[in-house]
Amino acid sequence: MKRLLIKLNAVDLLASTLFLVFIITWFNNQTEVAFHKMYSIAIYVLPYIVFRYIASKEYYYFWKRIILIILSACAIWQSIYAILQVIGICESHNFMFTITGSFHNPGPFGGFLAICASLFIPSIQEEAYRFLRTLYYVATIFCIILLPATLSRTALLAFGTSMLIYALSFQYFRDTIKRYWIIAVVGISLLGVSAYLYKKDSANGRFYINKISAIAMRDNGFKGSGLGKFSTTYGETQANYFAPYIDNIIEGDAPEKIEQERMIADCPEYAFNEYMEIGVECGIIGIVAFIVLTLTAIWILYKTKSIWCYGLITLSIFALFSYPFKMAVFCIFEGLFIAMAGIKANKGIKTYAPIHITAILAITFIIAGFSRISSSKKAEKLLEKSITLYDIKYYEAFVEDCYSLTKELTHNYNFLFALGQSLNKCGDYNKSDSILILGSSISCDPMFWNIMGNNAIAQGNYERAKECYTKAFCMIPNRLYPLSLLAKMYHENGDTSALLHLSNAINSFTPKVESELTKELREEINLIIHESYLQKPAPTPARY
Repeated sequence: MKRLLIKLNAVDLLASTLFLVFIITWFNNQTEVAFHKMYSIAIYVLPYIVFRYIASKEYYYFWKRIILIILSACAIWQSIYAILQVIGICESHNFMFTITGSFHNPGPFGGFLAICASLFIPSIQEEAYRFLRTLYYVATIFCIILLPATLSRTALLAFGTSMLIYALSFQYFRDTIKRYWIIAVVGISLLGVSAYLYKKDSANGRFYINKISAIAMRDNGFKGSGLGKFSTTYGETQANYFAPYIDNIIEGDAPEKIEQERMIADCPEYAFNEYMEIGVECGIIGIVAFIVLTLTAIWILYKTKSIWCYGLITLSIFALFSYPFKMAVFCIFEGLFIAMAGIKANKGIKTYAPIHITAILAITFIIAGFSRISSSKKAEKLLEKSITLYDIKYYEAFVEDCYSLTKELTHNYNFLFALGQSLNKCGDYNKSDSILILGSSISCDPMFWNIMGNNAIAQGNYERAKECYTKAFCMIPNRLYPLSLLAKMYHENGDTSALLHLSNAINSFTPKVESELTKELREEINLIIHESYLQKPAPTPARY
């Protein structure tokens, strides 16, 4: 009997391994937020499976043209839509920016244009049909004109890098670079420095987020924190990072480096670096699997001179400084590029077992979790109808309408905060704490801890209140609000010495943003000091 030769496809095997890592991570931490993220991952695996099947073998070039035609139409439509936003005919989807396309932020819009342009430019060289070449030309012109208008440095960097690699595939360009390499290095360096200085604070913020994420990844090791747990893990790591210096920060004599970093600190929902986020949630194995898959796919596509190589390079660089995989269009791009790499790597007799296993696991998870997702969607629709009650401070009515939705919405930290605060206002402090603890387990917003501190004061537990307010300040030590709450607690508890000491620190404290609110907080504490400790009652007239 002739032995069957089985040669595994490296891309398919790596993609299946990464998906398996996601499943194991979810299995080890089966929270509601982990389930919702795993469900999204399972859905976004489908484009990879679909493209892997339909675009293989003799149908590859047919589907390649179909995909590029669709992308060209989308790019042209998005560009025209953006132009209409600029001239005022259409409204932007973000009041802070003029141009967003159909996205909610110009950054992802710029990323979309960069990926499309990096596919169209090499396609022009390959395409035999004049009509399609013209279509790609038009789409490319639109993309290149609109890309700088998005002001997305990440998109420009990703596009520029992929096109530089594409240019290096031509001998003439390689010879030119060798001849003028000093000018090229100086030019690239100047562009890099200019891009950094253009939005220096934003760039420093991204570097700082990467630093805290790296510390969190180091602390979690191989196991990771769990799917959907990046935000709360980031908050805990940041709090632990600043905790040893917290007294110095309050007194205003913290080391210069810590002082600079505490002014950058915030509570991001995302890592603004997809690699780091995977590393924090899935551990070192997760980030290594993702990087190896990406590099392997890029190498195979580059060696086979495939246009998809440049799209994947653009997306991979964009993912270093943004959050593209939170949006469906970029997940579809990722699935497309990995599938095309799998097709290009598929030579000789090979097994499709990794693809079949991945497809079965993903589809099984989607079917099994469909009813659970449907319940959450229904609960979110009910929440939309009732959230106005919270906005207008009808807390009792909001609790009455929405408390029953807690089970379906434990993955929604905005809902958990609104419900926890409403229960606090209604005087149900124990229930409020239980909801706020759930919220703090999926969010790094220190306001959860501030409200828990308020609950503790209402119950006379001043020690617990101090812990909560201190934790809130450690999480983001550039906000004045936790310190003002702590000062009020000292006043209510009768700790005069601690109150007077903290009030002096509050008056000299430098928050990240000075505003009317910070001014009011200081005035409120000073008024407490003045009325309670500095004003002496008038002497009672003596009676004769």
